[in-house]
Amino acid sequence: MKIVIVRETRKSGDHYYAYRRGLLSRLGIFCPLNRILMASGRTPEECIKDVKSELAPNPPLNRKVIETVKI
Repeated sequence: MKIVIVRETRKSGDHYYAYRRGLLSRLGIFCPLNRILMASGRTPEECIKDVKSELAPNPPLNRKVIETVKI
């Protein structure tokens, strides 16, 4: 998956956000629905690190019954 890092200037300084790359990002439109949630940072490197941890696959659920208790 390709992503786009966007710099946003605020009163407190620059902040970087990650968006999925596609038609909208090529046109310069950065929709909040296209943003990768929980992936932002003060530097581009920090933002890329957050994106990698956010996009990493979760381990599969492995539920086992440990004990059955009758009350």
